[in-house]
Amino acid sequence: MELEIRKEGDVGIVKPMEKRLDAFVAFEFKEKLLELIKGGTQDVILDLEKVEFVDSSGLGAMVSALKATSRNGNLVLCNITDEVKSVLELTRLYRIFDIASDLQEAKRTIEAYKRGEKQPK
Repeated sequence: MELEIRKEGDVGIVKPMEKRLDAFVAFEFKEKLLELIKGGTQDVILDLEKVEFVDSSGLGAMVSALKATSRNGNLVLCNITDEVKSVLELTRLYRIFDIASDLQEAKRTIEAYKRGEKQPK
């Protein structure tokens, strides 16, 4: 699984470079996300620009990351494709994830959390 992981300040930005987040890559995806979070990165932006398909395993990995960040930080999804948006709506997971239209909006969302202007879902 190829991931682009970078830090901007204390925010981790994770961008899967795969078109699919499915059972074949979900375990490794989840492990890398949790490793980043357990390593001290409390706020994570998950940039899904390249992801065209996500199955229940991929969703499970994202939910695991959400739970891990919810203790002391936040997880924001951004740049989601129409296909991924449909899955989030179908499963009603859009209710638990913060979703930003792009990376800049995701950064503003994280900053709003830090200032106490926004409460987690």
